[in-house]
Formats: sequence, C-alpha cells, structure tokens
Amino acid sequence: MKEFIDQVHTLYANEPQCHALLSAYAQDIDLDVLETYGAEHVASVLKQHFDWAQKRPTDRPYSFKLSPHDASQTSTTLAMLNDDAPFLVDSIQILLHRLGLHHHWMLHPVVYVARTPKGALQYDAPSTHCESWIVLEIDSIQDKKVYQQLHHEIEQLL
Repeated sequence: MKEFIDQVHTLYANEPQCHALLSAYAQDIDLDVLETYGAEHVASVLKQHFDWAQKRPTDRPYSFKLSPHDASQTSTTLAMLNDDAPFLVDSIQILLHRLGLHHHWMLHPVVYVARTPKGALQYDAPSTHCESWIVLEIDSIQDKKVYQQLHHEIEQLL
C-alpha cells in the first residue's frame, strides 16, 4: 500500500488539493489488485479517472467514459461519475456479465464534493454533493459491436 500511496503522491505532486479526494480511492483498494496489476498502473488509471472527473456535465446526473476501442489492449477501462444511488455497482456487474465481460478490478469511492454551476470541482467550498466515482478495468473488448453495445447499454442503464 505504501508503494501505491507514494505513486499517487508522485503523480499529484503539483496538486496538493487533490490528496483528500485521492485518499477515498486508497481506502477502497484491495491489496491483491496492487500486487496483481502494479501500483504504478493502478495509480495511473486513477489519475486519468480523477482528471476526467474535474468537470462533469450539468445536464444529467451521470457521466461515463470507455477507453477507446483497441483490440491490441489487454483491458478496457470504464470510468463513471454519478450522483450516488443504490445498486450502481450491481447493475454494472450484471450488465458486464450479460455481455460476457469480466471485470479485473474496480474501485467505487463515494465522495462529497462541491461543484460550480458549470460542473467543475471546487476545492475551496464546502463539500455537500454526494457522488459515486466508479472505475473498473474489464476484459479487453476485441469486438467493436460488443464495445458499441456496452456503450449503448450503459447509457440506457444510467
């Protein structure tokens, strides 16, 4: 765990205001994930998720992103940012199972944040809004049709 925390602090050395939010990830992480996939890889995925979450669309209570379709990759990353609600994780896992996809690892911290009216994170305001920040690595999606179906069905689910 220390290696992971050190890696996160290295990635965010110039952004000290992020450390409190990143600690939410660290509390949720399984040590087996770090041993299997490596602290550097997991920290890098989380940095991408965190950077993406800096601005959230204001026209809906959710946002998600799939890593670009690339059959040469060993995994696909699914990042989600939602108003906290029950059964988000279960619903995603059922969808993945139905499509024959397996998640390698997942983190699901629930964080309290403040956002501007345009959806940007505010670090100098009281944190009053509860969001689910979900990031998973799943099997590499080799078939573009399955990738498109997953994208469509996540949109429908959320």
